[in-house]
Amino acid sequence: MNGVGDLLVPDDIFDAFAADPLGVLDRVGHIANSVESPLHASVNRFLQEIPQTAVAETCADAMFRGFYSGVQNPDRLARIWFAERFLIDHISERRLERMREAGGGLRPAPYSTAALSDVSVDSEGLVRLPDFNFDGSRLIRNQFAFTVLSTTSSPNSTYWLLRALYSEGIADQCSIRLDPFLFGAVDSFPSVFYKGLVYGTPLDWDKVANLQTPDHGRWFSDGLNPDAGITEFCWTPRDNEVHFICEELPKVGSSRTSASRYLHTVYCRESKVITHFDGALRLYTDAELLDRSSQHLRNAGKQGTRVKVFRTDTPVARECFSLVTQAFFIWNRDVVNYFRQAIAA
Repeated sequence: MNGVGDLLVPDDIFDAFAADPLGVLDRVGHIANSVESPLHASVNRFLQEIPQTAVAETCADAMFRGFYSGVQNPDRLARIWFAERFLIDHISERRLERMREAGGGLRPAPYSTAALSDVSVDSEGLVRLPDFNFDGSRLIRNQFAFTVLSTTSSPNSTYWLLRALYSEGIADQCSIRLDPFLFGAVDSFPSVFYKGLVYGTPLDWDKVANLQTPDHGRWFSDGLNPDAGITEFCWTPRDNEVHFICEELPKVGSSRTSASRYLHTVYCRESKVITHFDGALRLYTDAELLDRSSQHLRNAGKQGTRVKVFRTDTPVARECFSLVTQAFFIWNRDVVNYFRQAIAA
């Protein structure tokens, strides 16, 4: 955002909002106006530290004016509006920094938490789902609740993925990466449920199995996910296998706060099962993202830093593929339309 300068986020504000599965939107104003909140004074100090140039830019923003055009003195509302979006970006940036820093000798958060001291973490930073209890929203172990690594700036971006892994009966065969911020004691970390429909449209697997040459495509974002730029996919036949890859790239210039969502599947024509299935984040620099966006996924090779979100190497039924893929790319309408129309049985 422009006009920010050296605006710093106090630790108590960051810790509270980064660990809140309800997210930031509407929470800043509520806390700022609630004198009983432990963060009331800190949030109001933070609001006052927002540069006036940022407040002026917010007041001129078309969306802000659409909400508050009739307000005579919008200064405080503009500060709250700006703070919410600044915090969302700041939390996303810090999350991606944590992912880039992971991989040293020490167990990164949340694996350093005492509640996970008895859980094995593999070389890709993943833990086995059978090591946790699932209550429909949270992963619970030793009286602590955890969530799967967020794949966008929204804290609920992997909510539907986790539910799909369980509803499709493959959770016992999956490993996932936990979010470094979104966790806490069971009695203080809320169980949140969302309504959203993800349809497991059948695929024409005969068509997939009979591919002789790569089948690929590209879509431009329709705006439903403000972080997304283009999405590309490719089916590639390789001997007795067909590989599917799909990547949703963030907008060029947004690599500081956004990563790409990347999915890879291997389908065995002979056994008619999926032998490998994983979803990941790809972290790019601005230069890497610009280079990656200039060529199609099928020609791009391995670029950026890959951070696995979920993985299974145990054969799973092909019927689960569509639902899990749509859930992984939640809010990507192009992926949904593709599965419901282009390759439906």
